[in-house]
Amino acid sequence: MTAEPGLTHTATRGKLLTPEEVAGRLGVSPGWVRDHSTRKHPRLPAVRIGRFLRYRHEDLERWIDEQGQGHWAGERTGVLPC
Repeated sequence: MTAEPGLTHTATRGKLLTPEEVAGRLGVSPGWVRDHSTRKHPRLPAVRIGRFLRYRHEDLERWIDEQGQGHWAGERTGVLPC
């Protein structure tokens, strides 16, 4: 029995991602992900479950989209995102 191509992707959307999974998606280290999730003004949207950080797939994708928009807006205003 073969799964439908979109089934795995859809099932992943409901799963909370770990810092390691987010790091792989962004091409950065897990430490970078944790650092940018725990600042006073965090850059990455995270869900705290006890001492664990987890990430919603849709929040991460929205954040990625916003980074591209912020970059171009920053070039026009002279203020670039960190």
